[in-house]
Amino acid sequence: CSHDHDSCSCGCEHSGGLTKKVILYYILGALLLLLAFLGELQQLSLWVSIPCAAVVYLLFGREAWLGAYNNIIRKRFFTEFTLMCVATIGAVALGEFADAAAVMYLYSLGETVSGEAYSRSKKNISRLIEITEENVTVVCDGASKTVPASKAKVGDVISMRVGDRIALDGVVVDGSGYADTSAVTGESFPRELNVGDVCLSGIALISGALMVRVTEIYENSTASKLKKAVDLAAKQKAPTEKKITRFAEAFTPIAFGVALAVLVIGLFIKDSVGDALRSALVVLVASCPCALVLSVPLAYFSGIGRAAGRGIVFRGGQVIDNASLLGAVVFDKTGTLTSATPDFIGVKMGAESPISEKQLLDMSKAALLKSPHASAKSFCEKYTASSHYKAEGVKVIGGRGIVCAVGGRTAAFGNRKLMAELGVKVSGTDQSAIYAALDGKFCGALLFSAKVKDNALGEVSALRGNGVVRVAIMSGDTAGAVKHVADVVGVDEYYSELKPDEKLERFNTIYREEKKAHPEKTVAFCGDGLNDSAAIARADVGIAMGSGS
Repeated sequence: CSHDHDSCSCGCEHSGGLTKKVILYYILGALLLLLAFLGELQQLSLWVSIPCAAVVYLLFGREAWLGAYNNIIRKRFFTEFTLMCVATIGAVALGEFADAAAVMYLYSLGETVSGEAYSRSKKNISRLIEITEENVTVVCDGASKTVPASKAKVGDVISMRVGDRIALDGVVVDGSGYADTSAVTGESFPRELNVGDVCLSGIALISGALMVRVTEIYENSTASKLKKAVDLAAKQKAPTEKKITRFAEAFTPIAFGVALAVLVIGLFIKDSVGDALRSALVVLVASCPCALVLSVPLAYFSGIGRAAGRGIVFRGGQVIDNASLLGAVVFDKTGTLTSATPDFIGVKMGAESPISEKQLLDMSKAALLKSPHASAKSFCEKYTASSHYKAEGVKVIGGRGIVCAVGGRTAAFGNRKLMAELGVKVSGTDQSAIYAALDGKFCGALLFSAKVKDNALGEVSALRGNGVVRVAIMSGDTAGAVKHVADVVGVDEYYSELKPDEKLERFNTIYREEKKAHPEKTVAFCGDGLNDSAAIARADVGIAMGSGS
């Protein structure tokens, strides 16, 4: 389709939906069209070709005629719809009934195919962007009531249970639990929430129970801001997407002008008015933009179908063109280059550790088997050696770690906050870590990183082999974690600890630099998580991983 579905002026419906009824409708049209062409070949126009062509024309030409009518009412006389209608009238005048019907049939089929792809994409985006609950449970003086999230006020206390998705930004005032923050932050590790911790709208509670005091009204929530950012970024591409329409607006009056000139000149050099008119109509038929407007979407549709079989869903044909011209690709880290689970990558021993590395690993295995933290579970799965130690009196300290007795000695495993509370001085690391202490002495740190996907290095190399000259990584994770992934996949340019708005700002900088240096090339962003949505929409090619939001 050569016009924008959001501001369509043809007056037809683009709701999509390739139902069995619609498919049978187009199969019937194709059979009738085939009979029309066969009738012309067998010189059975009167009894076969004309009736079949007329049925096809009436069934499938409504959208083009309605589009021409609506544009004429708006005083837009020279559009692709007008040219299509006049060209088919010309084909009928020349006796090419099947050709006239074919133009309308192919146009309608192209509209239905592109409308289905557009409608499905739009519905998916609308559904996925609505990541917050419509209602919240407000608790006041021991009583609770359900109200729309938009009606909650700053200072209200709302209760959260397992499975709830937090609708408003706030601070935890009671309870504890683990939350899946991937929809907002893009990071895969569940985040532990305790009293005093900040909650962003859009995160989902996967364990525990919370009481959250609202700090921002619904319109100012994180999820609401992300939605606005997506809308703003998408609008920045609108001028590019309207190039085909602008071409049609300029081409159509030229085609009419050429046809008129042929008619006038023909009146002087032809033997009859009929011959001159026939020449002018041939020009109109030949200049009908259907070959460009219709055959191109159908060609792309075959490519889109082939890609779908490999798990790739394109929003439209323009993305295929843009992808073939890639000059730069920016990756989010988590869920794109890395898997969604933490990976134990090694140990960093303390300089004055009272135990060996093997003892630290064995003691950690005994203690962390009883920890609910995702990193602890990852370590226990990765470190398969059996441990003769036994952890006793395990106490889970919310948001910090665990303390217990191992081998008759007091042990602690957790984050920096736990070590500081116990008066243990640790050797720092910029990677995700579980620190270990024994009898108040620092032993070492278990190091973790998001696991780099097995094919990540090969895919980055393949991109460079296909003309991509700049590859960068952006993430909200720590500098050490991002650097580790960058080193593994062979990327020199990376940015860490970026908030959603900072990620978009940084991407815009890269986008401007690349457009200035290589205006003929396109820029892609590949992300996993709602915080990437604005950058995905802003990019020439936006790639959303199937496992993300």
